[in-house]
This record gives sequence, C-alpha cells and structure tokens, in this order.
Amino acid sequence: MCGMQRSRPRIERYWDGALEKVRREGRCRLCPEVYDLQCAHTVARKHDEAVELEDGTLAIFVDPDDVIPLCPRCHADYDHRRVSVLEVLTLREQAAAVSHLGVVRALHRLTGQRMSVHNPGFESRA
Repeated sequence: MCGMQRSRPRIERYWDGALEKVRREGRCRLCPEVYDLQCAHTVARKHDEAVELEDGTLAIFVDPDDVIPLCPRCHADYDHRRVSVLEVLTLREQAAAVSHLGVVRALHRLTGQRMSVHNPGFESRA
C-alpha cells in the first residue's frame, strides 16, 4: 500500500431529535433569550452514537438527552465553565451525563467545579 492513501469515511451528524427539542422548548435554559438558540452539548460530542452505514458513511446521532437549548452567550459561558447547567437539566439529562462520564466527571462538566485534594467539597474553577 505504499503511496496509496485510505479514503476517510464520509461523516454525517444527525441533529434531527436535538433540533426538534430546541425548537419545542423555544428559549434558552439559562436566560429568557428566545432568538438564535443553539443545541449545546452537555457532554463532549465524542459521546454521540456513531454507526457505520452500508455505504461506508459514518452516521453520528446526537441524542436529545445530551443537548440543551442555549443562546450563543450562555453557550459560550457554559463551554468556558463560567456557568452551571446542572440546576436546569431534567433528571433524564442528568442521568445521560452520568452514564457517559460517571458521577464526579459529570458534576465537574455540568457545574464547572471540581473536587479539591485539600477540600473534599466542591470548589469553583474561576
């Protein structure tokens, strides 16, 4: 195979259920904004389910339980760990995060806080 390159599979990300959830809710979970809502992943995209289709396409399905509607400002704040979303998640969304990450990592991701070696309680990363 010297000189030959393997072609990368085509990747399609399917947002149908996640987009429907955002449209149905119609407002940011953290503020009253109703315009320009985004599907914000509560956990990393690497946890989206991937399935190889017969034509070789890698289909990645975004689970509605792994996203919440956020406006661009709140989405950026969440991605930079400046705000917690734990308080606005449904039990189903919390369970999905825990199933992907485990309890401690889910708390760290969803709240922006982490356990300290010197303090068994949670402390802010700010």
